[in-house]
This record gives sequence, C-alpha cells and structure tokens, in this order.
Amino acid sequence: SLATPESLRFEPIRALVNNNSATEMLVRHDLMAGAVLGQMDGDLTTFDLHLKSEYRQYRDEAGGTGSTGVPFRETRDEQSYGFRLAHSREIAGARLALSADVRNRRLLEDPNIGSHRSIHSGISASLAVPITLALMVTPSARLERFLDRGRLSPGAHLRLEIVRGLALTGGISRSHRFPSFAEAFGIRSLALPLATPDPERHDLITAGLIAGDSAGSRVSIGVFHRKIAGTIVLDSAGSPGDPPLAYLRSGGETRSGMSGAA
Repeated sequence: SLATPESLRFEPIRALVNNNSATEMLVRHDLMAGAVLGQMDGDLTTFDLHLKSEYRQYRDEAGGTGSTGVPFRETRDEQSYGFRLAHSREIAGARLALSADVRNRRLLEDPNIGSHRSIHSGISASLAVPITLALMVTPSARLERFLDRGRLSPGAHLRLEIVRGLALTGGISRSHRFPSFAEAFGIRSLALPLATPDPERHDLITAGLIAGDSAGSRVSIGVFHRKIAGTIVLDSAGSPGDPPLAYLRSGGETRSGMSGAA
C-alpha cells in the first residue's frame, strides 16, 4: 500500500495558505452612559447603560491563489444592550452592597447559523462586617444566568490591620465564566461550537499585604492560586475540512502567580 512519508505529513492547523482573493471586515461600536448619586449619610447609587455592536464580514471571491474555488460570503452581527444598577449603604456599622445587571444579547449569522438571542442576568450582594477594630470580613455571592444555565458564585474576603497603615488580606471565591456567542454557536468560516455551552468554573484563593498612609499613597502585593474546571480552548477540529478549528474542553488547568500595585 502507498502511504505519505512521515517527513511530508503535516497537521491541518499548522498549514499556512495565502488566499489573496479573501477579505475580512470588522466594525465595532461601544456606547456607555452612567449616573452616580451620593448622599451625605454615605449611601451611593450608580446606574450604567451600555450598547455594543460588532459586525464581521468574510468574503472569498474564489478568483485568486489559495482560494477554495467556490465563492463564499459570511456575515456575523452580534449586538447587546443592557444596564447595571448598584447601591451601597451602611447598616449598623456594616457596609451592604447590592447590584443587578441585565444584558440582552443577539446574534445574527448568515449562512447556516441563523439568529440566536439570550438574556444574561445577574444579582450580587456583599456585606462588609467589622468583627473588631482591626478585622473586617466580607462575605459575598452572585447568582448569574445565561444560555438557560444558572450558577451561584460565593466568596469571602478578610482584611486584618496588623499595625497602623499595614494590613493583611485574604480571600476565597468561586466564579463562573459563561461562553461567548462565538464559543457557544461557533463561527462558520473558522471554528465549530462547543458541544454544550456550560460555563467554566474558577476557584480562587488570594493572600496579600497592603500598605498605605493618610495622604492616600498605597502599595499592595499579593499571591493567587486559581483552579479552572471545564476550560474552553480553541484547537484543531481533529480532521481536515471546513471549518478547521473547534472550541473544545481541555478538562482543567491551574494558574498561580503574584500581583502588585502602587
């Protein structure tokens, strides 16, 4: 039997083809507006509106080198609009913070994918409680829903003032990253979609030191350890064809590092 020698074989994802008859156009608009209402007793309310539009068009006129020989045109129009309302106030020495956000997202892709619409909504709450003059504990939670899937993300943060101007901080939390429309529904000319649009799960542990003075100067340094379950990656589709890539699950990964700010 005949077989291609190993030295001549290649992976489809690593092959480079220059198609001089193909063009791609990207147009994006972002608009944001907000208002802040503060009161003398420390209450603070914020309201934000946002609008986003992203348009992509890919064309292959099938007349040049590297072309498939078949004329092809794809358009992808993704739009979203929504708001976020947040309020914080002091209650019996503790600081309560509440927020709610809603984003209406719509995708229109031609050909093959059609139109998709989903509402991304969430509510969050946190309560900063002074246990002692030096120790502050802040439990928090966020409930989020997108693509017919809901997730609860709890967390807690503490701050311990060691001496005046120097504090030890630490935290533990679980959060979720929901797929983008590209990951959930794919891109016809580029990548296949996820098998199921479940979100990534992020478990995070942090610790650090914060130093500051009465003039407002502040320096912080910290370490973090993040464990991600169900990581979404863009990889080879596994077999030659169109599209060549696919959004897949890598199983999970772990990230650790340091951060600082001044």
